[in-house]
Amino acid sequence: MSKRGQNEGSIYKGHDGRWRAIIPARFTPNGKRGVIVGSKREGNTREVVARKLALALAKKPGDAIAPSRDSVASFLKRWLESLDVRPKTIEGYRYTVETHIVPAVGSLKLQALEPHHVRAMMKRIESKKYALRTVAYARSVLRIALRQAKRDGIVTRNVADREFVDPPSVPKAEIEPLDIKDARLLLATLAGKPRETLISMILALGLRIGEALGLQWKDVDFEAKTLRVMRGLQQQGKELKFVPVKTERSRRLLLIPDGLLSLLKNHRRMQRERQIRIGELWQDHDLVFPSNLGTPLSSRNVLRAFHQALDAAGLTKRGLHALRHSAATILVTQGVPLEVVADMLGHSSIRVTADVYSHFVLSRQEQAAAVMDDIMPPVGSSR
Repeated sequence: MSKRGQNEGSIYKGHDGRWRAIIPARFTPNGKRGVIVGSKREGNTREVVARKLALALAKKPGDAIAPSRDSVASFLKRWLESLDVRPKTIEGYRYTVETHIVPAVGSLKLQALEPHHVRAMMKRIESKKYALRTVAYARSVLRIALRQAKRDGIVTRNVADREFVDPPSVPKAEIEPLDIKDARLLLATLAGKPRETLISMILALGLRIGEALGLQWKDVDFEAKTLRVMRGLQQQGKELKFVPVKTERSRRLLLIPDGLLSLLKNHRRMQRERQIRIGELWQDHDLVFPSNLGTPLSSRNVLRAFHQALDAAGLTKRGLHALRHSAATILVTQGVPLEVVADMLGHSSIRVTADVYSHFVLSRQEQAAAVMDDIMPPVGSSR
């Protein structure tokens, strides 16, 4: 019999006298070669084993992967080092890998990882009283990593995908926006205070706090009454760093309302006066909203001022992101088209805006429903 070609497998008789075949480039999850052994029922002959080998090669072409000694932990370490994403994203991934994923499944061979291991990991996190959002995020990080492993040909399937593991049902976070009345009360309370212009801008334009703190005067055009959102300020460990905005849609041009424009002009005048007053102590970063020395400002300082204003106005405390939500909900409920709101917020698509603010979109439709009710015939009337 002629010698078998490359990738056709090898057939041989073992020390026990039984015929065996090695399946080329096929490996079991623990990294061992796939082997076919002739059985007594079918007959332990070379021909039987050769036929079974041919069937195996024809049936499972997708399993042709090289063996890997990687454990889940070693692969995740290498994956984290290879990522080219925002530092804050890597920070979140690394924390989740080290805190939740590796303790649960890190010691397993990557190619031996099965869906039931992922489900056990999720139950482990939940049993430690972490929120469902944390459980969902851990599964998501593992899924993203395994997607890369699959692209690299290390595994043949992504066992953290929805196909194999259902994500936990995470309730949507409740939005606690300010309505028009409360927004006016807040701004009246802030009048003349150091953070008045900053908080007013976030509320008027729906900026993310990092986007507002990353604004530079070169981004503001007083003649055209516009500003460009180009970067954000982000806490990375103990440092504040400038980062590009998240997506192309986040890089946007916004029209400044006249009232905010007046506040901004006055804010610039006062900032220049302070710069002259403290002289060489001023560190110029061209920031619209810097610290008292011109350096990047921590969002914690803004949150403190926001909470003080809420207390003074008799309003419930909430996070800074509520200002962005307030801008969106006020605009939506006042009838501003959803696509305009999506553009202002820098959402990736109008669908994101519609999904996040669906409750407020529906409340806007109540008037339309009432109009249609007026033309509907009474129940039971003849048509």
